[in-house]
Amino acid sequence: MRSARPLAVVLGGGGMLARELRPALERGDLEARLVAREQCDITDPEAVRACVEGARVVVNCAAFTQVDLAEKEREQAHAVNVGGAEIVAGAAVRSGAFLFHLSTDYVFDGKKGAPYDEHDPPAPLGVYARSKWAGEQLVRAACAKAWIVRTGELYGTGGPHFFDKIFARARSGHPVRVVSDQTGSPTWTRELARQLVVLAQAATGGVAPPGVYHATAQGAVSFFDAARFALEMAGIDAAVEPISTAELGSPTPRPSYSVLSHGALERLGLYCMRHWRDALAEWIATRLDPPSAAS
Repeated sequence: MRSARPLAVVLGGGGMLARELRPALERGDLEARLVAREQCDITDPEAVRACVEGARVVVNCAAFTQVDLAEKEREQAHAVNVGGAEIVAGAAVRSGAFLFHLSTDYVFDGKKGAPYDEHDPPAPLGVYARSKWAGEQLVRAACAKAWIVRTGELYGTGGPHFFDKIFARARSGHPVRVVSDQTGSPTWTRELARQLVVLAQAATGGVAPPGVYHATAQGAVSFFDAARFALEMAGIDAAVEPISTAELGSPTPRPSYSVLSHGALERLGLYCMRHWRDALAEWIATRLDPPSAAS
């Protein structure tokens, strides 16, 4: 027997955020259906249409997110982040659904040196960033009921992500070298899932208008300082060496400062996530298999 609760379809259902979205959506009295990449290719219009049919809410977490690989596989990154985004938006329109499209802090170039507001003009640097910005524009043009949610520096269960890589590197005994000239706001997927559900409830209730919303943890920190904090909270005694982005040798230009302000949420009086330190400390404390110093 079909649930009487409204249906929320989550595309990209195999990722970290989707894992947290199921319980968060169900607590919000929605029936959650996670659709993994293997179940639905978002570049296939008919497949997407069938996946979202009957949905009250569609959350598009599906994306080509491998920043460096996007520089080599430009066509694929564009197909997913631009073409796929537009296809999902069109399917949401046909279903009459409210669409929540995940985007990124990388749409900015980092030169502002202060938190970016939702109204600041994007200036994406690399292929991944440009494809996400192009996708945003097509989503808004195709779907009147679209909420663009920019976030970044995600971590949680089911990685891979920055902190798991740091823990693994430290446990291996290899040097832990981390860039000190990139600043962001590490964001726990569990808190982002709650944020999305609060926004969805406000949107479907007529409180939050369609548009762009920034959703990250409070505060700002360099990757270097975030790594040191995480290792300390985890009880791992490992030296962390600061390096520059240039020394890292990445082929992809990245914003040196990608901190987002949360003006759109704050003006509506909606929930905003906690400070990055508080959330990260809790995530480390509640891990099923917390990292520990070698015995």
